[in-house]
Amino acid sequence: MGIGGSIPGYLLALAGYNSALEVQNGTVNTVIILCAIVIPACTYLIGATIFGLNYPQTKEKLVEMHDTLPARHDERESGNLT
Repeated sequence: MGIGGSIPGYLLALAGYNSALEVQNGTVNTVIILCAIVIPACTYLIGATIFGLNYPQTKEKLVEMHDTLPARHDERESGNLT
């Protein structure tokens, strides 16, 4: 969060944001929209794509997980952790 929280501040500084002004210039407005909408949307799409490509879920895998989870739960309850 430290790096992600500072990026909008740095971008606004580069765009010429001045807190004393009542109306900001067009570049500052564009950077605000970029930081609030475009960057988070692109980050989400990249993350979803990486997750989707590297974590394929098939019906067979779901059935296998559904079958093995109760056995793991029983092992954990009995104290036989593997």
